[in-house]
Amino acid sequence: MADAVEETLAEGGRLVVEAGTGVGKSFAYLVPALLYVSTKPAPNEKRPGPVLIATRTIALQEQLVERDLPFLVEALELKDLSIALAKGRGNYVCRRRLEAARREGEAAFPEPKHRDELERLAAWAENSDDGSLSDLSFRPSGEVWEAAKAESGNCLHQKCPFFAACAYQRSRRQMTTADIVIANHALVFSDLALREAGVQYLPNYDVLILDEAHEVEDGAAEHFGARVSALGINRQLSRFMPKKRGSGLFGRAEVHSDLYDGLAETRDAVRELFTGVDRWRGQTGEKRLRRALEFPNPLHTPLSMLVAELRDRRDEIENFELAMEWKSRTDRLDESLSAVELIHATMDPDLVYWTEGSGVLDRSVLRAAPIDIAARLKRLLFREVRAVVMTSATLTVQNRFDHFHRRLGLENPTELQLGSPFDFAKQCEIVLYPKMPDPRLPAYETSVNAALRGLVTESGGGAFLLFTSHRALASAHRALHAEFAAEGFLVLRQGGALRTRDILDAFRTRRDCVLFATDTFWQGIDVRGENLRLVALTRLPFAVPDHPLHQARVERIEEEGGDAFRELSLPQAILKLRQGFGRLIRSSEDTGRVAILDPRIVTKRYGRQFLDSLPRCRVTHRDVPPHDAS
Repeated sequence: MADAVEETLAEGGRLVVEAGTGVGKSFAYLVPALLYVSTKPAPNEKRPGPVLIATRTIALQEQLVERDLPFLVEALELKDLSIALAKGRGNYVCRRRLEAARREGEAAFPEPKHRDELERLAAWAENSDDGSLSDLSFRPSGEVWEAAKAESGNCLHQKCPFFAACAYQRSRRQMTTADIVIANHALVFSDLALREAGVQYLPNYDVLILDEAHEVEDGAAEHFGARVSALGINRQLSRFMPKKRGSGLFGRAEVHSDLYDGLAETRDAVRELFTGVDRWRGQTGEKRLRRALEFPNPLHTPLSMLVAELRDRRDEIENFELAMEWKSRTDRLDESLSAVELIHATMDPDLVYWTEGSGVLDRSVLRAAPIDIAARLKRLLFREVRAVVMTSATLTVQNRFDHFHRRLGLENPTELQLGSPFDFAKQCEIVLYPKMPDPRLPAYETSVNAALRGLVTESGGGAFLLFTSHRALASAHRALHAEFAAEGFLVLRQGGALRTRDILDAFRTRRDCVLFATDTFWQGIDVRGENLRLVALTRLPFAVPDHPLHQARVERIEEEGGDAFRELSLPQAILKLRQGFGRLIRSSEDTGRVAILDPRIVTKRYGRQFLDSLPRCRVTHRDVPPHDAS
């Protein structure tokens, strides 16, 4: 793999590498990248670099910067190399805005817990070298972070009293001069979207290495689309409205009452718009917009007028810092106005539009995303960047890259498929349940609970129980958690009080954990050793068929004469099952059992494709356990 990456960096082109668990793919792309940027150019040649490396998560970014790269730089005896960690601006605290929020105090933040968070943020910001959310020991509330985070269009640059100590500006300086920049997918795709509009965030790069590349399609679709929520608009509006005399932008600027009336009217319109959206969506979690003007938009007129009036009044504000904050909030409102208009009033055939929510007004969201990102990736990425390397442990379906290439618009890339060095036949057993009820029948849930009860008892804990929906997770947790706790297991649940980091810490220190989880724990999670001995995949992970984005992709394939099940639904499910399977064996010492409870992996013709895409293991068939087993 390192040889292939080295050749691609030197000669350019597109390289796609599936590197099985244990290959050491991080080192296999980091070593060639380090050697590439350390090579001195000829007298008339431009210095190579930067190399941009993107992972799916900030956690893996930090691992590369804090652990892997320093080790390799020392081992290779390289000198004078600059490595920078790139995060989005909104991850960083702005100390100037933080101090302004503290000065407003109780007038702007009447709840004591919010004022306490501001003080904790200030104490942390004074001493933190990193200055970003990942360095914080607590998660601040949305209102507090909204008032204290760094923002585009709201920066004083050298005029800021905190400029020299600003963590965000320090990261920018490091990034613009670095030989290697470590980013995440979100930042890369956000930057590509910005470049489409004529601006950019990341420095120009001629080499891109995308790790966890199986996530590229969905990540790109999200950042090339639009999203607007009731909560987001109301947070921007709340920064203007004073809670007490002299607070908020209106209070600090001493504006007249006519603006208050416009803001109140806009707030009422936000409530009316999203109440109408929720009423139109009904009881479903997501509902697709198939025509423009599906529901009324009472927000357009009052928000348009408010934005115009706010822009006019900004010129009257003498305090430069206050005027900049005013402009930033106005710009955010204008962006929300544009997003609502895009989703409500347009019907681009290349976009899919939908609304999602949970019955709570603040959680009501309007969204749009491109149906197919291949053409945009071709134009913005593959035709612009000289060398692109894409790698993951799961890119192939039945040992072919066709699905991956087709979805991303890759044309004739170099392919490399590397199996895992682990001995799965000795280390892992696959348990199948061919006589389970059909997953569409009510009896399936009861049978799954019975199977999980037996599997967890046999393993003595050390179990990931992975579901494909929050509803199924909640149902199984209600049925089993008290019983598991009574047997002495530490029962954990994704979405509960514990963060992902806390759950992983528990697994790494105890043998008796049982976790109920969904998407987050199907991929990208690494627990090594005997503390994880069982992974139970309760259902084949087919995408929800009526989710608007999946539905639109299916329709597009069928319009073009394709078979959406074989070209999209089945390959995606196989790749996700491979990810879930990969949670168990993470080192040559790991052993355990992967139980797949969905009978279709045996009873359906396509089930063979799932099994053929997994490593060769011992396979055991079991009967459905009695439902009253204990």
